[in-house]
Amino acid sequence: MTRKTLLFSIVGLLVGSLVTGCVIKENPCADVTCSGFGECIEDANGDAMCECDANYHAEGLQCIFDGYSISVEWDFGPEFKSCTEVQVTNVFVQLLENDVEVTSTTVNCQVGGVDIEGVMDGFYSVALVGLNNSGEEWYRAYVDVQVAGFNEDLGVVNLEAFGFMEFSWVFGTEQWDCLTAGVDRVRVEVWTTDEATNLFTANPIPDCEDLGAIITNWDIGAYNLLLEGICESDLSTGYVLDANVEILYPGQNDYGPLILDDVGGCL
Repeated sequence: MTRKTLLFSIVGLLVGSLVTGCVIKENPCADVTCSGFGECIEDANGDAMCECDANYHAEGLQCIFDGYSISVEWDFGPEFKSCTEVQVTNVFVQLLENDVEVTSTTVNCQVGGVDIEGVMDGFYSVALVGLNNSGEEWYRAYVDVQVAGFNEDLGVVNLEAFGFMEFSWVFGTEQWDCLTAGVDRVRVEVWTTDEATNLFTANPIPDCEDLGAIITNWDIGAYNLLLEGICESDLSTGYVLDANVEILYPGQNDYGPLILDDVGGCL
């Protein structure tokens, strides 16, 4: 065999090797770290992609932190009743940090719970409010929670009922109206039943011609209600009601017209 023939044979072998596809392909995941929070894999097209850890998502070849989640479920009242039993239609869920809202949502009560997503490490409060079909606030609960590197599950939180006091007023045994009784304003205060602690004072003092008041957001239970009719003539107290009242159920608790007794009158 001549030297020229041998050279052609070697070239032929190299060409044959290339035709048969013996090509070394680079690893697409070489030097891809996925930000240290995931694993690089080869997709169907042979390209690199990141499978990210829990609480992370992929953006290109980076794993981006989503934050943690706070999970919460609910029931109602001391008997742990269901949405249907207490006639709650929706639950308003609010995440607070230092009393400032971070996020909130309103969901159908029958869902039974929510996951609050994207929460960073820190101290929070979760506020839950049960709303009836008319959107009135009937039940509520507040839970403090710390998020520190993990998802948090608050389990089942019990929402307690609260209601509103609604009442109007008349004066003396004759049940006079404001003008006839000479009353200008009616001081409204709520106390504990032992009258040791003032829980609420209406400010400014309501005009008598308002013909009543609605005091909102009270827990189910008994309270002392103090009403003082202030005389238009000299701003003295001419009529008083000092009585215990009880909020029996969520929503409006209407006491109707309350009679303030004459303690000197305004005439």
